[in-house]
Amino acid sequence: MDPETLEKTSNKISRDIELLEARPDDERKTRLQEAKETSGDRWDEFYKMHEEKFFKDRKWILKDFPEVDPQDIFWEKSRKDSRNYPNHYVLELGCGVGNTLVPILKGVGCPELQLLGCDVSPTAIENAGKRPEISGDSRVNLFVQDATRELTLPPGPTQGDISVILLIFVLSALGPEEMEATVKSAYQWLRPGGMLVVRDYAHGDLTQVRFKPEKCLAPGLYLRGDGTRACYLTRDKLRELMSHTGFEEMQNKEIKMLRTNRKTRSLMYRVMLQGKYIKR
Repeated sequence: MDPETLEKTSNKISRDIELLEARPDDERKTRLQEAKETSGDRWDEFYKMHEEKFFKDRKWILKDFPEVDPQDIFWEKSRKDSRNYPNHYVLELGCGVGNTLVPILKGVGCPELQLLGCDVSPTAIENAGKRPEISGDSRVNLFVQDATRELTLPPGPTQGDISVILLIFVLSALGPEEMEATVKSAYQWLRPGGMLVVRDYAHGDLTQVRFKPEKCLAPGLYLRGDGTRACYLTRDKLRELMSHTGFEEMQNKEIKMLRTNRKTRSLMYRVMLQGKYIKR
């Protein structure tokens, strides 16, 4: 990002916070609470409208997170203990319509891979289950679950059995307290040495800059037009969230991309966070 754009972005976000702080405390708290309480319904409405057509499949998932594959070198040491972990459970919290699960199924053929996918939206789970890549593969188990509440998984894995938990564009849909609850649940379900992976929108991303100031609910947290939330974390905030829960950081980086809008030919600065965290 060039210095001029960086300065404009910083000034815009600072202005959002200034206007937010000028509002009465009661108004701010009410808006935050309403957005939290209606979040699940809003996502269900989203998937009823868009079905499986809105998001593209994340074909990059195995390239950026090869640890999802039980044959990856990351698991070499733990293979000696395979008698204790006969299955390589991978759980995606907030799986939507399977945009992450499908590329994993296509890229990993080994039978010990067992995929679990949950979402707060019953419609999303229904649509995901209709996809032929998922419905035709016995290694997948989908279920409705609010990841911010106590996790209850289908029969099979117990707490401490999960090898990898995926949070792909999930934390950004939550408020601060819900983020902490979700990460704590993930920690409880992971096996020792298991990995929590994160990919999400970062502070300063183009989509944050495009929000009107009145859409700001809290610093870094905005309300979309469809009623869903969008939170933009910094590397430091992500590190703090994970270390507070007990995770050991393996990776925490920003991914910066410059794209061109095909219709307007305007430049689009995208910023993502990518993290890998180990349970010790």
